[in-house]
Amino acid sequence: HAALLQSDPAAGSTVAAPKEIRLTFSEKVAPAFSGFDITMNDGMSAKLTGRLSEDGKTIIGTPTGPLAPGAWKVSWHAASVED
Repeated sequence: HAALLQSDPAAGSTVAAPKEIRLTFSEKVAPAFSGFDITMNDGMSAKLTGRLSEDGKTIIGTPTGPLAPGAWKVSWHAASVED
């Protein structure tokens, strides 16, 4: 199973609205079964375009528009790829 190793921005951090969000896993992930969403506590969500890094271990999401100020939560799911 792919375990989350790192996120950018880091979990619990306070930053200006990021241009992209990166989740790095311990193993290659299957793009069809892996991804993430971002939401605020009031249920508002933001649309993202996603891609996978060349090594297949990092999911990169780019917001399609500006993010509203406030706290955002990242909810992710990942399935590893068998080599």
